[in-house]
Amino acid sequence: MHSFHISAKTDQATLANLPSIRFRPSVHLLSGDLVGAYVDLRCKFEDRPSFHLHETSSRISDWVADTLKSVCKLATEDNMVERPIVLPLPAASFGNTDIVTTCSNVMANSRLCPQEFCFELTDSALVEDPKHITAFFRSFRQRGFRIGVDARKSWQANIAPSTWLMVDTLRVTLPTDHVDVDLVNQIEAARAAGVAVVAEKVLWRDGERLADLGIEYALDPRTDA
Repeated sequence: MHSFHISAKTDQATLANLPSIRFRPSVHLLSGDLVGAYVDLRCKFEDRPSFHLHETSSRISDWVADTLKSVCKLATEDNMVERPIVLPLPAASFGNTDIVTTCSNVMANSRLCPQEFCFELTDSALVEDPKHITAFFRSFRQRGFRIGVDARKSWQANIAPSTWLMVDTLRVTLPTDHVDVDLVNQIEAARAAGVAVVAEKVLWRDGERLADLGIEYALDPRTDA
């Protein structure tokens, strides 16, 4: 399993600095097969210094484009085969259609193709009208990119059942002390649409039990030892 990282030189004059990057493989809990890779950004867009009261659309697009270029370069140099590569989008990028065009331009100059990438948005960012969410997701799908939802911190996104059909992955963290009904409902809605549910902080031995809940994939599953 791959675990790479790079650290870019810091240029304090621009927000489009490249963050430290690490790939985390996702696996099928029953077969153990590698089924994708999540990009772990040690420094996210929201963590970077803000030079203006309001970040402009172009600054967000530039940051995403530079990060995507770095991921493409690293994946190509290391012959990484896990797909899709799941790359988190800043929450502020939701509704910014410039990002889709910018990312398409990056892919046009890469050896990789859009279908190999899944852009992931946090559940908490998806609080808009369902029609707005659908339109934003569709803009990525029309360019060949995949879409993922990160529901590790919340699972209250107002996603219509038909919109789930455009989502490829749902990332969750299971509560350790109880089963959250809202989370279970979100997982069921996702699974009904054929979405791959990927869990964190789970044990290998719980694979069959989790599969009954609709969770077949995991990041860094642990052993009992």
